[in-house]
Amino acid sequence: MKHLFRLLCLCLLTGLVFASCEKPSVSEEGGDESEVVNGDIQVRFRVAQIEQIPFGDSAEGTRATAIGELCQRISYAIYQNGERKTVKNQVYGDEGFGEMTLSLAAGTYQVVIVAHNGAENAQTTDLTKITFKEDNKLKVTDTFYYYDTLVVSENCEVNIQLKRVVAMVRFITKDTIPAGVERIRFHYTGGSSTFDATSGFGIVNSQQTEFREVTEDMIGKQGTFCFYTFPHTTNDTLNVRLTAYGPTNNIIKEKDFNNVPITQNQITQYKGYFFTEGSDEEEPDSIGDKSDLDGNLTFKLTVENAEWNLKELTF
Repeated sequence: MKHLFRLLCLCLLTGLVFASCEKPSVSEEGGDESEVVNGDIQVRFRVAQIEQIPFGDSAEGTRATAIGELCQRISYAIYQNGERKTVKNQVYGDEGFGEMTLSLAAGTYQVVIVAHNGAENAQTTDLTKITFKEDNKLKVTDTFYYYDTLVVSENCEVNIQLKRVVAMVRFITKDTIPAGVERIRFHYTGGSSTFDATSGFGIVNSQQTEFREVTEDMIGKQGTFCFYTFPHTTNDTLNVRLTAYGPTNNIIKEKDFNNVPITQNQITQYKGYFFTEGSDEEEPDSIGDKSDLDGNLTFKLTVENAEWNLKELTF
């Protein structure tokens, strides 16, 4: 009996020792978070300013637009000698969205902050190849970023000014969307789905395809469709094929747009007749209007200067 009691005590003691040494398993949402750089210097990053107002259907807006009205996700990534040391991600609705405090050791770091509207966190393993995915496919949305070198020696606050890194291409149909159209496809070459944070420009020659669903309430109305891309240079071009599909994946209408000009923080907008040929008898929208070989009314390029730039062409 005494032997059995001693054996029971030994088992209990052994269990307590193992329990005290066991480390709890912690699962962090996102799965893209590196080890935090060891250190006790507190560095607080705060998004203080957006360089430009949001893309939209008008020029309304100010530089004071809140980050939450522009972007749904923010990634804060810290690198040393090109190697990522830590990354923290925020989603709109998180407490303190637009602000992040990290504990760092003294040293020199490269800081990359990316704000965007993607469905998933930015992929920031390589600061020269920042990408975004949705349903396991590359997907570019309205995107802002910050890149700089930071020397850490004492507690500090860094006020961040984000810069838009994408260009937008937008198509507006003067005619209405006919019954039977179920989706619109953009197929384009010349832009990039990946950008280099050190330069702010795209680095991959992408061949991208994106679809936009046409809902029932859109039928019989003029259509507005757009997409984003990362330009390779300050003045870049795309080749775009715009296609309307029916219920059996049949092509209802298709048109090519070549040498489409794109620039960071600029909307290149095409407006014209897509589903029909239109009419030369209609009142022109600008001086120099003419018809192309397909009978579509086309215009010269117009530029509107504002906080952001709008290049407008009509097809």
